[in-house]
Amino acid sequence: MRLHVPVPRQGAPSRASSRQRSNPCAPTAPRAIVAAVAAAVALSFLLATPSFAAEDEQPEATRTATVDRLAQSGEWVEIQVTSDDEPFPVRALPPVLTIGDTTFTRSLNPADGRLETLIFLAPAKSFAALETGASMRVFYALSTDADARGVARRAVAAGDADVWDLGAFDASRLTVDESTDHDSTVHDAADGGSTRR
Repeated sequence: MRLHVPVPRQGAPSRASSRQRSNPCAPTAPRAIVAAVAAAVALSFLLATPSFAAEDEQPEATRTATVDRLAQSGEWVEIQVTSDDEPFPVRALPPVLTIGDTTFTRSLNPADGRLETLIFLAPAKSFAALETGASMRVFYALSTDADARGVARRAVAAGDADVWDLGAFDASRLTVDESTDHDSTVHDAADGGSTRR
C-alpha cells in the first residue's frame, strides 16, 4: 500500500505563510521582544529621573542657620540670621533671603563685623504679607525673585553652592525698634553689589 503525500507546487504559498501575510500588523517574535525591552527601559528612565521643581520652590538646604531677631524700624524690618556652623563666606555674589515665595536681596553685616551673622532688610509692607510657617532660606545669587531660587537649586545640584535652612517663618517674634540705624553698607543682589543706605 502506497501513501500519497501531497507536495505543494513550487511557488504556491503555504497556509502558515498565507496567514502571516493576511495580518501584516501582527508583530513577529523578535519585534515583540524588542518592543518589550524598549518599554521597560523607558519606564525605568522615567522612574529614575527627578522631576524639575517649579521656580518658586525653595532650593535644597546644605547648612542651617537661626533667626536671632525680627525688628521693625520705620518702613523696614530687620531679619537677623546667624549661621549654626561656619560663618557666612565673603563672596563676589551677595546673599539672598527667601521666605516662602518672597525674595529679599538687601542685607548688611552687623556693626561688630561678625561674619557668622547677616542682617536682611525687608520692606514693612512686604514683611506684613508673609505667611507664618513659610520656609526660609539664605544663599548667594546675582538675581531676584523666583529666578534666584532657580539659580541656587542648579548651583546646589552641581555642588557649587551652599544653602542655609532657617526653619519656619514666625511673624509673632517681630518687635519694634525705632533706634535702629541703617546708615551702613548694604549688600543688594538686585543691584549687583554693595551700596550705602
